[in-house]
Amino acid sequence: MATGAAEAAHLSGIFFHRPVSECTIIFGTFTVLSVVLLLILTAVRRHRGSRRGECGEGQTRFFRSEALLLLLFAVLAASQIFFIFRGKNVYLQGDMTVETVRSFLETDTVYGVNPMTGRAYEKGLPSRIEILCLPTLYAMLCRIFHIRPDVLILQAFPVITLLGCYGAYACLAKGLFPGNRRKQLCLLVVVSLLIWIGSSSFGMDGFGLLYSGWRGVTIRNVVLVPYAVSLCLRKKY
Repeated sequence: MATGAAEAAHLSGIFFHRPVSECTIIFGTFTVLSVVLLLILTAVRRHRGSRRGECGEGQTRFFRSEALLLLLFAVLAASQIFFIFRGKNVYLQGDMTVETVRSFLETDTVYGVNPMTGRAYEKGLPSRIEILCLPTLYAMLCRIFHIRPDVLILQAFPVITLLGCYGAYACLAKGLFPGNRRKQLCLLVVVSLLIWIGSSSFGMDGFGLLYSGWRGVTIRNVVLVPYAVSLCLRKKY
């Protein structure tokens, strides 16, 4: 929902030349409307399910092994969050996201100036870059929460991406092992270990998560793709 709202706000800034301040209002409006719509649809689905006599799953008693798996996963995830929040483990080679977002905020325009020169783009921007909404999303979040671009991009958002990754894989685990809590936790532990292992090699998803979690390619690989697969497995097309 947030991505769709950000894209709508971003395109209004690109094609209608609206300032970032107005894009922020558009983003907030679309996000609120999307959340309200989601709540309504969820309430309707639950109401229909209750009328059909469906009942939720009862509380599952945790066995000792499941508690240990949950504790191990929590320790691994917490260590990765701490690793990111240190703010000293970022990979910035060839990346201009922070500078681009700063130029958005300083000029109150979307791609108004080249962050490298401080002047307008002489030859324009390729369309593949113009349609990317992440810099606009980060600029709008900076305005909403009054946070510096470097803190949001290099620390806060990578943690959000990491949590989104585990949320996506938790959904995937439910699709692969419905009703089996132990196997679901095992998958999350394996994913956590693979993230740590992959962080030592450039180009691996673990490296992207722990060193550059704000990049679109990282969000696609570790959040959107596994979540889409989980939707297919759970037949929520």
